[in-house]
Amino acid sequence: MQEQFRKYLIDTGFEPFRELAAALEGSAPSVGIRLNPRKPGAAVPEGARRVPWHPAAYLLPSRPDFTLDPAMHQGAYYVQDPSSMFVAEIFRQLLPDLPERPRVLDLCAAPGGKTTAVADLLPAGSLMVSNEYDFRRAEILKENIIKWGYPWSVVSRGDTARFRSLPGFFDLVIVDAPCSGEGMMRKDSKAAEQWSPALVAQCAALQEEILDNAAATLRPGGYLIYSTCTFNTDENERQTERLLASGAFEPVAISTDPAWNILAESPLHPSPFTLNSLRFLPGRIEGEGYTVAVLRKTEDAPSAAAAGRKQGKNGKEGSRKSSAASPKLPEAELLARVPASLHARLTTIREGEVAAIPEAIYAPFRELSRTLDIIHAGVTVAEIKGRDYLPTQSLAMLAPSAPSFPAFEVDKATALDYLRRQALSLPSEAPKGYLLLTYRPSAEASPLPLGFVKNLGNRANNLYPAPWRILKG
Repeated sequence: MQEQFRKYLIDTGFEPFRELAAALEGSAPSVGIRLNPRKPGAAVPEGARRVPWHPAAYLLPSRPDFTLDPAMHQGAYYVQDPSSMFVAEIFRQLLPDLPERPRVLDLCAAPGGKTTAVADLLPAGSLMVSNEYDFRRAEILKENIIKWGYPWSVVSRGDTARFRSLPGFFDLVIVDAPCSGEGMMRKDSKAAEQWSPALVAQCAALQEEILDNAAATLRPGGYLIYSTCTFNTDENERQTERLLASGAFEPVAISTDPAWNILAESPLHPSPFTLNSLRFLPGRIEGEGYTVAVLRKTEDAPSAAAAGRKQGKNGKEGSRKSSAASPKLPEAELLARVPASLHARLTTIREGEVAAIPEAIYAPFRELSRTLDIIHAGVTVAEIKGRDYLPTQSLAMLAPSAPSFPAFEVDKATALDYLRRQALSLPSEAPKGYLLLTYRPSAEASPLPLGFVKNLGNRANNLYPAPWRILKG
């Protein structure tokens, strides 16, 4: 830890920060997993303990080799810091005040932990939009959303300023903002090395811009969940106070159990600030540093429609229309691949890919596609190769999956070969043609989908996405 940062913590005069410095240097980072309720059966390691604020999450006694566990790639669980899982508890408390099928936006979403945590609680048919500015991180986000198997999802890539073109569109917006990373210093040495007051100031300016974009796309009466993995007030309370001072927002209290040791005060307390964030401090809780606050947009907040589009500092402004036109496709055959209960419609998002968009989100998807760079939506049911419509990993990961293809269960060694995208030789009893491989994440579990192959008899062509393949031997 830099001496400059240590001095900053002590100079605040905030007693919990004095203890924090020792915790950041003298304790190991926590390891947590959150189970997927749509894909039950993942094995929980011996010695794991429940995360206090999440009923389906566990603190692990040590970090296993997740890469070599097929269950993680099947979306049976998500590896996530226990502190950031608290977004699910916040959403659980807010859900009764939201519409029956809310529209939710995770504005800075990669790698997808908060999106998937909220999706677990959403009523079927609710729109879940996840956005990421960085190209590489957006592809990781897309992969994780697909693996989780929530079919009412949309993943977009680009500047948050684009959402200004959708005034009042969302009922709840999550902003887990890019930050100086103070809370990650236990697990990321780079975060400790790069910290400086200048970086804090730079991040605070970006956060202000992103929050203004979030405010514009949030409807009056809707909720904003703002979080960072930092401790300082410039990136936390001073951001939320600016919104409160505008008169367009009011503070929202979130209930916590005293046994959780979440800090409900800040270095600014007592202060004129009307909203003190919840702080997760290593040493007090088992998790990394995390600060979160909740605000509600007032019913009389001015409309953002007149704001128009705005050039943002975190990317290029402009809209890109999706190629969401109805393609000439074997519709009956492709729609039969997804559950009839989705009442899906076919469209194209990327060239050569066919997506089935559930009826419940089709109208908002069309509106979003006029503004956003959408890289995934609904269920990608086919990749077009010549005259073939290859089944996709998105289709395989759908939960619950549609019985459109014969399934064949494989053992762990074969599952790992599949995930390495190696050619496979399946037993003679395996059906020929397109085949959905499955794998049991634990002895007591039912098989879960792993992915598709085209079984030719003497060999099986592996259809696992090349960018997703695991490289570890």
